[in-house]
Amino acid sequence: MELGATQGALIRNIVLFAVLIYELIGPTLTRDALKERGVKCAGLLATDGTVQTGIYQRTFEQSGVALLTPDSAADQAAVMDVIYNGVKAGDLTHDVTAFRAACEHLLARGAEVLILGCTELPPAFELYHLDYPNVDPTLELALGAIRAAGCETK
Repeated sequence: MELGATQGALIRNIVLFAVLIYELIGPTLTRDALKERGVKCAGLLATDGTVQTGIYQRTFEQSGVALLTPDSAADQAAVMDVIYNGVKAGDLTHDVTAFRAACEHLLARGAEVLILGCTELPPAFELYHLDYPNVDPTLELALGAIRAAGCETK
């Protein structure tokens, strides 16, 4: 089935709107959830692009929750590696030693929780048995939508 120009434009706009919601509202709901839990410092694990846009950094400014990002190229490369060569590649036995070190470096610098700022990271934490305190922005976005609909969440 071929889509006409109108249907294609509609689908493109829906996708762009979904990305906009995820990219703009997700960090805000994550920040608010961390503040509610009393977290004072969080570490961001995300793609190079997400880190470079500064969306999380701007959202967390003056919020009372400090935000750390990997402070070495090697740690950021380890984040990209687990996303692309681990989860996206479907490699169930991917070596996550460097990624574990990146997580531990953020925690050693004072992060109380790790923000899983890429949709591949929650599955990575489960697949590779990464037992670090974390928050999933996609889950926070879903919980926010449920609350906005007038329902209670656990």
